[in-house]
Amino acid sequence: MVAEVAVEPAPTAQPEPAPKPRPPAIEEPVEPKRTVFYTAGGAAGFGIIGTSVRRTAVPREVSVAAPWLGPLQGLPPHLGRVTEFAGAEDERVPRMTAMPYDRVQVELPGLATARGTELLAFRQGGVVPGVGRVLIPTGVLAVSDPTPVGAVALVVTVFDRLRVGDFLQLLPSFPLQPGVQAQPMLAGPDATILGFAAEHALQSIHDIAFLDQGSDQGVAIGDEYVVVWN
Repeated sequence: MVAEVAVEPAPTAQPEPAPKPRPPAIEEPVEPKRTVFYTAGGAAGFGIIGTSVRRTAVPREVSVAAPWLGPLQGLPPHLGRVTEFAGAEDERVPRMTAMPYDRVQVELPGLATARGTELLAFRQGGVVPGVGRVLIPTGVLAVSDPTPVGAVALVVTVFDRLRVGDFLQLLPSFPLQPGVQAQPMLAGPDATILGFAAEHALQSIHDIAFLDQGSDQGVAIGDEYVVVWN
């Protein structure tokens, strides 16, 4: 007699469950690169002073480098001239213009200058008909070694071609202080454009115009005018 034995089927292999997706990593916020336009929100315990607080409404270099008008006839008012470039005779090909940190000889008849005295070099430019001759700043010099007839001066800044023969005057004072911003005015002197530093009218933000109002009428550095074309 043969006994029947029940055979259970082998268990079927079950697939492994798929791994659960990981949650995306949380990226820490990256502080943007700071520029002059950067402003930070307030934080407990401290604050950040923006760069605008440390800037002037009109940079000193922009004011000093601006041309002005001189007399139509004769030489402009000046204290002396640039006479030579110190050390130029040792150069194989002497340069015709001075560069920053060059040393130049200046002649200042009758003017005693101390070390550190700042001078503005300028030259004559074109003419605004019936108004005056354009005087163009070429650079700023600082006296390093006074001499009986003038001084040896260091070229601090160059605005234009600074050459032998350029006129000199004391560097004008700059009254603006950092943090003092332009304020709207309800009243003030109107002005008329007399001419332009270039041979063309205003075309870009760096063009220069001459007005018929000045310090005698209370106009100061930083005052703004709106041009109205008739």
